[in-house]
Amino acid sequence: MLKPQPEIPIEVDGQKVGLRYYTLDPFNTPGHTFTILFAHGIRATALYFQPLAECLAQYGCRSIALEYPGYDQEKWGTSSILEPFTIPVFARYVHQALKILSSKYTIGFENWIIWGHSMGGAVTYNAVKQYPMTFDKMGYIVLEAPAFERHLTFGTKAAIHLSRLIRNSRLGHMIGRYVTQTYYTKRELPSGPSNHQRFSIEGHCDSYRVLDANTTSIRHPANNFDAATFESVGLNKLIWVWSPDDVVLHAQPPDMIPQNQQIQLKTAHGISSAAPKLVCDAFLSRSRSQKNYFAQ
Repeated sequence: MLKPQPEIPIEVDGQKVGLRYYTLDPFNTPGHTFTILFAHGIRATALYFQPLAECLAQYGCRSIALEYPGYDQEKWGTSSILEPFTIPVFARYVHQALKILSSKYTIGFENWIIWGHSMGGAVTYNAVKQYPMTFDKMGYIVLEAPAFERHLTFGTKAAIHLSRLIRNSRLGHMIGRYVTQTYYTKRELPSGPSNHQRFSIEGHCDSYRVLDANTTSIRHPANNFDAATFESVGLNKLIWVWSPDDVVLHAQPPDMIPQNQQIQLKTAHGISSAAPKLVCDAFLSRSRSQKNYFAQ
């Protein structure tokens, strides 16, 4: 099970913030190969990755799942603030986390894999773009249903617009909860642990302001994939996970991503949560075909 670890004080963009993360116990075990740093999506939490982390642990892979500032104060007890809650600033938070955790757990950058889902995929890509020298050393960079601006479906854009309209209405919370619950139930889209936050407009964001900043950042034209970002890092490090049945994001990989670096499964948006064993097996198969990183 993923367990929360003591918060570590760090500084990002001149702001003091707590580094919040989970590890899958037992963490310090002999014979591990790689450590995966997970970055979750919008409205979700770090616990989204628990099923996949448990699968990968069977092959000697350790997991650390990050929690963004502005998320899941119910679990952590207090709200953590990192203005302006955008993808670029979250990317700097991820980069700082990598440096701190590498030192704390004595992990070389070459022994890291970073894995981002949905907004976390966009955050991961942005971190690569800002810090290519760091990610050049990594084993793999995994983008799972990455939330780039051009991937947003009509339904998702409409849902974002609707949430803004009803937020200021008299019955906004009631209507928003009903619409969100209907959308997620009918589409069978996992959004983290099953509790009352699942069907609120904000999800696991600490406030609507955080959610609005996240969605605005996702919809920014600069939030799109550019192959040139991986020229110095190495396109061969990239693995792209996506589903043609995803109604939230049509995240089909660009043509330059080789087939052996793609994982396509017919699931809802939460691919690795819905089918952790299939994702785990597919990832291991592709990594083994390139490098002998994991136990057979």
